[in-house]
Amino acid sequence: MSARRARPPAIDAAAGARAARLLDWPGVALAPMRLFGVRVLPVVVLDLDAHQARQRTGDGPQLDGDTLAVWEWPESTGHAPLTVVALSGLLIPNLNPAGRGWRAALSRARSVRGFGPAAVLIAAEQTDEVCRLEHAFHGIGLVTAAEAGEVVAAAPGRAPCARRRTADRCVDELLYAAALTAGHLLAGDDRP
Repeated sequence: MSARRARPPAIDAAAGARAARLLDWPGVALAPMRLFGVRVLPVVVLDLDAHQARQRTGDGPQLDGDTLAVWEWPESTGHAPLTVVALSGLLIPNLNPAGRGWRAALSRARSVRGFGPAAVLIAAEQTDEVCRLEHAFHGIGLVTAAEAGEVVAAAPGRAPCARRRTADRCVDELLYAAALTAGHLLAGDDRP
């Protein structure tokens, strides 16, 4: 008999927006998504001018790996379409007290830290001093889901040893597509 894996509790946009505010991450919280196998709630800043420029040239979100690789070549500087989203941070929800615990969430957050700041949203009863210290040591933010919201600040920017690569442009384009799907940007946006 196989045991069914319990579905993680849904995270609502309000909880994500609240956590982003507590972490001082600017921008809008997009819907939860999987990013390289990790369930995340991305927080992004949208560049409306870049979106309008891409709409004028017909360059919507591009997910073809070869095209993205060419866009990241040094020779493509000034010729590749502008990036519409800037990643403020990736929030990793871990609200299931019966789940794998904060150590597993910390590990998942560390795996996406190369793309930008990362933080774990955790149930208040899961935290203790060791949890807070481990998150601070690794530069991973920590926010409790309680109203008072205990916070360990996330290290700013991407991991110091990470450099820009094609996977970063892929993440940018995935987030651009998610922002369009969520209605944060209109496909035929003609705002001045």
